Amino acid sequence: MVGEILPVALPLLLPAFADNWRATFALWAAPIVVIAVLTFVMAPRDGAAAIDQVSGRWWPDWPAWDVWRLGLIFGGVGPLYFGANAFLPGYLSEAGRADLISPALTALNLGQLPASFLLIAFSRRFESRAWPFILASLVGISGIGAIIATASALTIVSAAVVGFAAGAAFALGLTLPPLLSRQEEVARVAAAMFTISYASTVVVSLICGALWDITASARAAFLPIVVAILLPIALIPTIRFHRDSRVGA
Repeated sequence: MVGEILPVALPLLLPAFADNWRATFALWAAPIVVIAVLTFVMAPRDGAAAIDQVSGRWWPDWPAWDVWRLGLIFGGVGPLYFGANAFLPGYLSEAGRADLISPALTALNLGQLPASFLLIAFSRRFESRAWPFILASLVGISGIGAIIATASALTIVSAAVVGFAAGAAFALGLTLPPLLSRQEEVARVAAAMFTISYASTVVVSLICGALWDITASARAAFLPIVVAILLPIALIPTIRFHRDSRVGA
């Protein structure tokens, strides 16, 4: 999250590279290479015994519907964050308020941090419950509605609200694989959930762009985002969070 916040909160590199966004994009991605190298060098080498205990299966030992349900729940979160980041600048430019782009994006990304700290502080109250996920989704929808209804300082506040909701829903979504599956299944369940969710996020983003092109209105690009957020609201109540009813247990 900090990596998402810094590039928009500190737009100092763009002027240094003669407004070449490609160069700044590559530079901000450089820490990923450093992290990869450090992980390779510093990772413990005594995990052979643990590796022997891991199954060779690549697909979770779950019914397909349960895997897809998790993927679609988490997939409803992605468009809220990525879609807002992608289409908020275009909307503000269309509204003649390009001056709000940087502060609005900063608020959108910075808004995730308070949600994370709140969930850490009250994790036991939020864990294994459907209502926090539903509440975060509803707050996200309200934030999107406020964004497209304004083009002022209120847009910045609304963007922060969307960031808060997206951060909360994202963190809650990450808890689903370990809460709902056996220990040896967590990695496979998480991988399947990420594959489905990020693929659906890309599809929703394409629909957003297509709708913008068809209607010639940046506001229309936010409609598929709202529809996508309805998926967690509809699906999360169907999950049983009791530990003794874990799938595959």
